[in-house]
Amino acid sequence: MGDRIIRDIRFYEKKPENYTGQYDGTLGNVFKNTPDTKHIGERIARKLNELDFISGVFDHLYLYLSPTLSDNAIEIQKTEYDIRLKSVHYGIQPLDFNSLSEFNKDKWIKEAAFNVLYFLFQADNIKTKKIIEVETLIEKYNQEIEIYFKTKDTKAYKVDLSYQIKPNLKPSCILIKYFDKKTNAKKQGSINLNSYEDIYSLVDNVTVKNNLIVLNPKKSHITELLGDKFYKLPLTLELSELKDEY
Repeated sequence: MGDRIIRDIRFYEKKPENYTGQYDGTLGNVFKNTPDTKHIGERIARKLNELDFISGVFDHLYLYLSPTLSDNAIEIQKTEYDIRLKSVHYGIQPLDFNSLSEFNKDKWIKEAAFNVLYFLFQADNIKTKKIIEVETLIEKYNQEIEIYFKTKDTKAYKVDLSYQIKPNLKPSCILIKYFDKKTNAKKQGSINLNSYEDIYSLVDNVTVKNNLIVLNPKKSHITELLGDKFYKLPLTLELSELKDEY
């Protein structure tokens, strides 16, 4: 199997020995997560994905908060049910984590995710530099970090598309930056998404006609389902709706 580009980072938890009741392994049973915990991993992974970060034969990283390890200790799980997964256990006590404020929980989660990435790829200087780059951008932009997606560049105009994952816990969105090469006008706008992953089905190519930016979708069963349930396709945005400058 060839090396893969990283796709996702997810957070789970290990069950304490004295735990009673139903338990499914998702974060939130013992370690009380925040509304942004899930999206922290998504932003880090998708920004690394933008940089073509090769993670190995796996492309999903699962980070398990573990009360059986000492604080900040890292242990790679020995077996996986799928080679596309890499599970890593990270030491923290539930009481210590749950006593943190939401801000500090999110801060801890970010630090843990990057510590694990540095641990896994410490022998590769190129990969380490990409991790440093993403960590610096996450520190600067946090929830508002933009992930580049696609560009349409013609003699008359240029359209840059990127997306944000739950910026400030608002809906994920496509960010559209439009440059009119005849007038040198720069404009920008956005379209909300039900899930950031939808952009990969909803946008195959871009056209501008009749003062309308048209995001043409891919032809697939998933696209049809998304159109039936969440979107009017193709997604469009009138140039008059765009804001000046960006």
